[in-house]
Amino acid sequence: MATTRLQDVIYGPLFLPTTIQRIAQLSRLRNSPIVSADPEIQRFANGPGDIVQMPFWNDLTGASNVSSDDPAQAAVPNKLTQGQDMARKVRRNNGWQSANLVAAVLAEDPLDVVAQLIAEYWVRDEETVLGQVINGVFASSGMAGNKLDVASEAGATTPVKLDPEVAANAYALLGEYGHAFTPIAGSVRLTILDGEGRQASVGTPGGNVVRYAGVIAIQVFTEGGKGTAASRELEDALSDLFRNAEIDSIRCGIPYVSGSVEDPPFLMQTVMVPFTRDSFHA
Repeated sequence: MATTRLQDVIYGPLFLPTTIQRIAQLSRLRNSPIVSADPEIQRFANGPGDIVQMPFWNDLTGASNVSSDDPAQAAVPNKLTQGQDMARKVRRNNGWQSANLVAAVLAEDPLDVVAQLIAEYWVRDEETVLGQVINGVFASSGMAGNKLDVASEAGATTPVKLDPEVAANAYALLGEYGHAFTPIAGSVRLTILDGEGRQASVGTPGGNVVRYAGVIAIQVFTEGGKGTAASRELEDALSDLFRNAEIDSIRCGIPYVSGSVEDPPFLMQTVMVPFTRDSFHA
């Protein structure tokens, strides 16, 4: 009796291009401003060695000259200088036996199913590796001006609390990307939803308390198809952080999880934190 194996139903020359294309489609990193493809950098990456050296021209500096219509007046040429970026190549690999993917041969299009499985794996692995690379990059002393040390914020205490000043400074540091968000596994997105205000005291006009009610919605993104254990760990940590916390005039209530949504390739669950905020102007 003949046995049909995975290599019998997957056409090799098409498999790799299909998988690479699927990775590019699924990867939120590659479809975000975080990562971009450049032919020149690709040329360096395809070269020999583990270190990529990328020279560049430094910006032009110095004040311009005061000029006139005298044709004999000429500017003294300045030097053009170069710098050089260096990067280490990241090489990753993995392999699977046909038996590991036996369910794929039961599908109508095994090539598509197996390519999808492998592409989803590499998309998750890319996110993990990027997190490790970023930790290493920002550990360098040369990156001191590109990260926000909230422990040095004016009036900061230990532990440092999230407050409007910290949030505003973090937003400003992100510049044009302050409004953008591309989730990866293990990331969270915080949105403050303000509600209506009511007068909460009776007294001199202009000096009464106006109490606003709102909700902080924290979306937690974890790897899809892996259950809720990783998400629950983050949700518990966030709940502990915000439960009955007081941040200046803001008083948080009891956090709760409002539900979960499969947002491939992620599982997204939302932690809701009710809060009130007092202002003195009524």
